[in-house]
Amino acid sequence: MSRGAQRFTPERRQQWLKLIELGSTQDEANSTVGVSSATVRRWLQEGRAGKSDERRKFAETFDALPKRKPRPAPKSLVKQEREGKLTPDQLEALLEQAAVDLNVQAIRLLLERPWEKNADENESPRVTLADELAAFRERKAGTG
Repeated sequence: MSRGAQRFTPERRQQWLKLIELGSTQDEANSTVGVSSATVRRWLQEGRAGKSDERRKFAETFDALPKRKPRPAPKSLVKQEREGKLTPDQLEALLEQAAVDLNVQAIRLLLERPWEKNADENESPRVTLADELAAFRERKAGTG
């Protein structure tokens, strides 16, 4: 038995699959369960090739899970808000979700808030970037 098979126990496989089912990325599930991406990739490849019953079952279970929908690009969200397809609150919530996933563009947009800019570009911003960052950190600390 290979080292990867010893570490990727039935309990860990079940936990990994449950995390994926709940919407975690593969990297997040790998980190939580303590397994490498190479081990998971190998299990999936060998399972799809029918190498063993337990690997085949793992791959079949994974393949049957609903696929995570990619989140829209942050700039497209701002565009949707400008077109009236999203409210500013919806835009902010979607950008915060992307920011939690460490999307740098979403973080930048949350800090700059171009949808809140006044029409007069010569007018100085009401709040500094540092103030926005502090407020964002406070909101995240309150929800976590």
